[in-house]
Amino acid sequence: APMQFGDTVAQRFAADLKDIDEIEGRQTRAILELGTIVNKTRTPTQDFEQFQVRLRNALRKSAFIRDRFKIVESGGRADVEKAHTQGPGPEDLLQEGPGPTGTDRYAAKDTYVLQGDFYEAKRGDRSQYYLNFQLTNVQSREIVFNEDYDLGQVHED
Repeated sequence: APMQFGDTVAQRFAADLKDIDEIEGRQTRAILELGTIVNKTRTPTQDFEQFQVRLRNALRKSAFIRDRFKIVESGGRADVEKAHTQGPGPEDLLQEGPGPTGTDRYAAKDTYVLQGDFYEAKRGDRSQYYLNFQLTNVQSREIVFNEDYDLGQVHED
């Protein structure tokens, strides 16, 4: 049940972003960093991960989102993959410290982080799924978008 919900939410989310003046009025594409979605449901981990992937893919497929945002993975997730594929790096002989990580890779004023919380309320044979999205500008820390999406589903046991 959460799988179809992810597709629906992504479409509604993309449509809702059209109402944000800060996004719609930009002359250049902003950076959309895909942050975490916290699973606060009884949905098994593998099902939830599939839900996240479907949601992210649906966001990437949105022409509106692609036109207005360069979509990037969260810095932590990208750093883990980089370390996994490249292995340990050379010693920092110049003692310059680590390079830019996370949102430091992009201009903070142009970067927005999308985060969410996924909930489920069970009433008899009915589950109500609820996803709250928050889009925050990295520089100002202003929450420019905060919206919830819910969908009732009947469990077929």
